Amino acid sequence: MDASKRASLGRNSFVSLSGIEELLKDLAGQIVQPVSRRTLKRSREEEANQHGILRTMDIVVDEQKHRLQFLDPKAFLQAVVKNSAGFAEMLSQLTTGSSFGSPLSWCLYTDEVTPGNAMRPRQNRKVFAAYWSCLEWSVRVLQSEEAWLPLMVVRSTVVKAIGGVTVLWKHLMEQVLCPMQAGVVVELPVVGARMLFFELRCFIADEVALKQLHTPESMAAAAGYVATAASSHATAAEMTRLEQAMGLNHHAGGVLLDPFLGPRFFGSLMFDWMHILLVTGIVGIQCGLTLGFLHGAGWTTDRINFFLNTFRLPDRIQKGGFQDVLTKREKIAEPVRGSASELLTLVPLLRFYVEKRVVPVADDELRRRLRPFLLLADLLQTFRTLATTTIDAHVLAASVKEYLDDFLAVHGDSDWVPKFHSLMHLAPQYRHHNCLLSCFCHERKHKVVKKYTNQLCNWTTGFEKTILQDLISSQLRIMKDWTPANYTKVRLLEPTKKAPVQLERQVTEALGCPGPFVASLEALHGGGYPVHRGDFVFVRAYGEETLGQADLHLQAAGETWKVVSFLHRVAPDIFQAAGSIGKTLVPRSLILQTVAYSLMDEQAVVVRDV
Repeated sequence: MDASKRASLGRNSFVSLSGIEELLKDLAGQIVQPVSRRTLKRSREEEANQHGILRTMDIVVDEQKHRLQFLDPKAFLQAVVKNSAGFAEMLSQLTTGSSFGSPLSWCLYTDEVTPGNAMRPRQNRKVFAAYWSCLEWSVRVLQSEEAWLPLMVVRSTVVKAIGGVTVLWKHLMEQVLCPMQAGVVVELPVVGARMLFFELRCFIADEVALKQLHTPESMAAAAGYVATAASSHATAAEMTRLEQAMGLNHHAGGVLLDPFLGPRFFGSLMFDWMHILLVTGIVGIQCGLTLGFLHGAGWTTDRINFFLNTFRLPDRIQKGGFQDVLTKREKIAEPVRGSASELLTLVPLLRFYVEKRVVPVADDELRRRLRPFLLLADLLQTFRTLATTTIDAHVLAASVKEYLDDFLAVHGDSDWVPKFHSLMHLAPQYRHHNCLLSCFCHERKHKVVKKYTNQLCNWTTGFEKTILQDLISSQLRIMKDWTPANYTKVRLLEPTKKAPVQLERQVTEALGCPGPFVASLEALHGGGYPVHRGDFVFVRAYGEETLGQADLHLQAAGETWKVVSFLHRVAPDIFQAAGSIGKTLVPRSLILQTVAYSLMDEQAVVVRDV
């Protein structure tokens, strides 16, 4: 092959020459057998049939039969245990679930997923997806999408044809609930065969849950009241108005009116605090109103936006920053619109600006108007910490009430939306479930569903079956090397390479252990989040918290270490950026958190909890 042809290799698909070189090295001496799409499909079907996970049920509506596929949770659990040693070890350490009297808390989730272009006039690919997990698997594990196993994927057009989501859940629960309650036999390491029992105790969703603005008792009464109205031959218009007023839809064959399943759903609802606060929710409304007050007092949006954009975020959230979310509004007090990640990053930085720049020079009236925002910032941080800490549910309820009372006192009820009411139910639900989950991980899980649905051109015959077979294969492949320690164990993250020679020499002298050592630009720290080279971090050293800038990470003497350049503290949130105290080798377990920072006049201003 001449030089011109070699130079053009991969250019049509944007592959670099070095990438082609590495690929050819990997393939050197190997015989690559061509694989057809038919072979891949046959392999996928054999894997699904091998474990007996894919099941079928028929739903008859108006004498028309609809055949739906779902994934048997009992067979899926047995397949995952057999395929994943880490998952099996986690189940063997559970202290509950081994008896019918103390079952595991089965948790379900559902949402509508829109693959492809959401603006297309035809939405045939819209699907309802459902996943399941268990509350006893710890909140940290439940924050990972791998810990939620697929249950079903059904086209929205089919769901509408059978009478809606409530009918779908009724028929699905009739298929899977009793077998899970009766127990699942799994082979676990050390303990051997073990029977695990499950009981439906948690049903979390976003928009579906937010419509249910009732306690379990009032929801049951409301469903009965709507059913009574329907039986009294109310007109369609009257039923529509009644359903809107009651906050639920009536369907005689739905799950809410089922005498066996209805009470279980009433008592298992959990609202998603992430959607209540961050998805077209309370945080956007509150930030907009607060910015309106600040603008009226001379603190313009452009001035605030310039200050906030001087901050550099930790590498793990740099791409999901908040640039220009404040300038997208047309009116001064209009709600701030942005993604959940953008608002989650915006709130602590805006709070820092209000507390450090505005409050010290504000009059009493402006301070009173800013108080609801500061209370909401505290409340948001409380919900974020529930993944790693526990609080008293009564304290949480008091914090919610204090914020809502202040909001009404300052802003009135003109901006009050149903999500403010939903916020009141989070504390009782936290007391009932001993935890509050968010749907961040489920939104990430949707990417897997979208990945496979986008590849299909025929969304009629066999659509759900093909998607579910792909999900089975994907889930088993992901869980093969899965372990709960993936989210908490301090370790280097890929890619890794040999540490520089000079660093190896210094580490050998300091620790007294010979090299070679493995180094990386990124590692997981003690808080369970990745730290990248260049991030500013707080480190617990000599009994106090000190700020430093992260450098290389390396593995030595059986522990993960971090090279940190410590900075001199000038004020509680200000550090001298020009010149460091010196570089120190710090165990990664002592890293507390990453922070946002802004360099001003050779000084670093830092903001925590981003």
